[in-house]
Amino acid sequence: MFDPLDLYDGSEMNIAANKFTIEFNISDNTLSSDYKYEDSSMKNINDDEENVPITVLDLPSVRYATPNIIFTVLKLLRNDNQLNFKSETTLNANSTIINNDDDYATTLTHTELEEFCLKRDIDQKCLEEIVQWYTTKWPNSLLNTITKIITKIPCLKTTESKDKLLNYYTSILRFFEQYTSQNSNETDLIESILKEASKRISESCGRTALPSIHRNFQFNNLQTIIKLYEPSLTADNLGWKTWGSSMILSQGLVEKDENFNIEYSKGSCSLRVLELGSGTGLVGIAWATKWKELYKNENANIEIFLTDLPEIVDNLRQNVKDNELDGLVQVDVLDWTDPSTFIEKYGDNKFDIILVADPIYSPEHPKWVVNMIDKFMKPNGVCHLQIPIRKKYAKERQSLNNLLKDANLSIIEQKYEEGYDDWGLVTYLYRKIIRG
Repeated sequence: MFDPLDLYDGSEMNIAANKFTIEFNISDNTLSSDYKYEDSSMKNINDDEENVPITVLDLPSVRYATPNIIFTVLKLLRNDNQLNFKSETTLNANSTIINNDDDYATTLTHTELEEFCLKRDIDQKCLEEIVQWYTTKWPNSLLNTITKIITKIPCLKTTESKDKLLNYYTSILRFFEQYTSQNSNETDLIESILKEASKRISESCGRTALPSIHRNFQFNNLQTIIKLYEPSLTADNLGWKTWGSSMILSQGLVEKDENFNIEYSKGSCSLRVLELGSGTGLVGIAWATKWKELYKNENANIEIFLTDLPEIVDNLRQNVKDNELDGLVQVDVLDWTDPSTFIEKYGDNKFDIILVADPIYSPEHPKWVVNMIDKFMKPNGVCHLQIPIRKKYAKERQSLNNLLKDANLSIIEQKYEEGYDDWGLVTYLYRKIIRG
């Protein structure tokens, strides 16, 4: 498994994505607003042609297809929103759409087709143009309906090798960088094609090459889907990425209602929660969202702080706002090497709950983390800590153990878990820490 924090000498684990087919029961030859799409051929699962996957060779030829067709295909090949580090479409397809019953079919209304086009920023007329292309100009029965186009082409991201798709994208770049047109109105379109092809290439080169992305996270025992924005990873700002530890810790916390005992806040003092090194904010946002679901408007006696370094907090603050928590959660800078500014602003009051996920990626971090836990946790407080088991950081993990013991901080519960990150399967260690 490759992890950028393994000092870049790990081997990347290639996780084979589940092959899937999304089947819509629609007719593709009309787009009238009052027509409900229905294609009786889709009801017959034994119709082999509907289930035959396409390859890169089936995509429109850059030399013969119109720029509009190429641009639309590039949009169909966009990365989907991520749900729990996997393609949202893939998860939905595997869990809700595919069914082996012979009479199974999914109906796509005109409104649903409009929503698909809106999400991908695709003009429905462009889909008709592709149908015309595969029907008359470049006959291909695998892609001669809108149904086949909008289901088979996006699936190439999981059924075809990255190298073959990269070759297709680079051929588009080469062609349109030298493209000349007699139509001056095509200038903007060509620029858009070059930009879109460049994005597809970056998406194929791993998380560190990706432009900014949106991720969604859905957890057991949490009704709300959490939405996070991640800027592109520039200037080594690792806090701009959501790490697998955050997802594992979030799930472990929200699935147990006892972690949100309201008795804490019924006294004269508020329940105080602090996340150290929040990054994109998943753990703190998940915790606050669960609290909000449990207690609705009973939030007067709680204070929740999500903290990180100055270059991280602007995006963190926006993610809190996007998840409708800006009235419940405070976001600010907390420098582990010098917390004085935070203390001057908010006081030296201790916290009942401290949340920390994946805080160790340098030899200095164990000391800083333990110092922050020791400084900010109440005598009867609890810290929930989740760390990945990275081979390159065994010494740092041992240092963390020693420093916790020296600070009279006891591990009362721990467990190993496995989960996925952008680079594959990872083993994580959860620890529940108290004083004494």
